[in-house]
Amino acid sequence: METAPAAVPQSPDDWYRLGNARQDEGRDDLAVTCYERVVELAPGHAKAWNNLGVSNQKLGREAPAADAYRKALAIDASLLQALVNLAHLCREGGDFAGAEPLLAKASALDASNPVNWESLGQVRLRLNLPDPALDAFRGWLACDGSRLEPYLKLAELEIARGNPAAAERWYQGALEHHPANPLLRHMFAALRGETTPMPTEGYVEQLFDGIAADFEQQLRKLGYQMPEMLARTVLPLLQAYRPARVLELGCGTGLLGAALAPAAASMTGIDLSAQMLTRAATGGHYAQLVKTDLIGYLRAAEAGSFDAVLATDVFIYLGDLNPVFEGAARVLTPGGLFAFSAEALEAGNFALMLSGRYAHSAGYLRAAAARHGLSERSFERVPMRLEYGKPVEGWLAVFVR
Repeated sequence: METAPAAVPQSPDDWYRLGNARQDEGRDDLAVTCYERVVELAPGHAKAWNNLGVSNQKLGREAPAADAYRKALAIDASLLQALVNLAHLCREGGDFAGAEPLLAKASALDASNPVNWESLGQVRLRLNLPDPALDAFRGWLACDGSRLEPYLKLAELEIARGNPAAAERWYQGALEHHPANPLLRHMFAALRGETTPMPTEGYVEQLFDGIAADFEQQLRKLGYQMPEMLARTVLPLLQAYRPARVLELGCGTGLLGAALAPAAASMTGIDLSAQMLTRAATGGHYAQLVKTDLIGYLRAAEAGSFDAVLATDVFIYLGDLNPVFEGAARVLTPGGLFAFSAEALEAGNFALMLSGRYAHSAGYLRAAAARHGLSERSFERVPMRLEYGKPVEGWLAVFVR
């Protein structure tokens, strides 16, 4: 028995329903044809223009998508889906100035939507509009007063604006909902000027598991080049080993492993964050990756088992480094290298900064090295990254056992 052919749509609504069905099926090329037929028959069909934009965007056709969203908004300036879709398309293309008024209007129309408020705040930060960004993050928080993330953004922004007392209030509010959260407890200590020898247990793991997905993208925004800088320093020194046995403390997503690829070293990477290690594994630069804390690993590893121990921007998450220097000296072969970066502190030994990171003085680092039999090979002041738009200075040091 033959199946009767499907009826050809006749009305704009028929074409619109068919377009929606094709879009739901993931057949966006066919959906585009349907929506184009709708707007040909009914040019004032704002939702069809919006959906045409969605399918074009999913097909990678950004310019036609943007044009369709704008036509939808020309017909209905309050069409929420089109406002949000065009805003995100602008944001993805780096047009933050174009995205901001669209997200502001979307947030005003749907004040209970936390995603739009968060996006608006992030866009305003990119536009260097701290006060309006605060307003947006307050709107985000108003959607759910128990949610952790808006408290963190509000506190971070207040710190950047030089208002630690205001930041402390936001952390205090978050602690009322999340009293055992290690990140909050650590940052609260930083704001109160309490220099602890190490962070609250669980802080580093929680922090990096939470940011692993876009970690490298965020670092690029901060002008971060420390792995490349350290690699340029140690690559000539690693040539003496065939191959060098290298231990990287806090390997993260494997940026240093990639930068050291020309050395063809046998690299072991350790990190507290399982999410970071998963990403490091994809690069194929490590012979072994281990989820562990660095002090425990250094104490347990076989003495003299590595030719180099390296760390980039790891010591900003530790205050007292004496156990690290002791462990590094123990696992290094005679003549082995201990090379690392650290945030610069001008006086004293080490301090927990408002950022929640630790800074160390040159005198403290040199004394710790000497205490454990490590000789200085090089020690220089370098730019580490941008923080709240301002450069952060650090040390790039190489010691030899």
